Amino acid sequence: MKQPARILVADDSRDDVFLLRQAFSEAGLVASIDHMLDGEQAIQYLLKADPAPDLILLDLKMPRMDGFGVLEWLRTQPQLGHLPAVVLSASIIEEDKNKGKALGAHAFFTKPADFKDFIGLATDIYHQWLPPPQPERTILSVVLLP
Repeated sequence: MKQPARILVADDSRDDVFLLRQAFSEAGLVASIDHMLDGEQAIQYLLKADPAPDLILLDLKMPRMDGFGVLEWLRTQPQLGHLPAVVLSASIIEEDKNKGKALGAHAFFTKPADFKDFIGLATDIYHQWLPPPQPERTILSVVLLP
């Protein structure tokens, strides 16, 4: 059995996260998606997660702490700064895209309006930013008889 890729999604829209999960499922993509409603929850999750997720998907406009704040914090963390952080936002403002990339976002995607496009986006993100599923490790012991 293979271990699914682990994704942390920080987004205050439960509907968008539902669509994302459905898109992964429709595309046959195996991933474990953990959802946090704001940047503060995402940071608390990251501080406790063991192992860390394979990918962080961030909305920009969230209460308490936005996606920009998470990106700023993430890049100051030696243990987590290597994680790919991808912005998935409704924003089409070029300034938001530039600011996200300047803060270390690996990519910036605009949330699609059409579900078919959501499936395509989920597939692209999966194949570009997630490692292939790894088999569970099994420890075998071998006894050699004389």
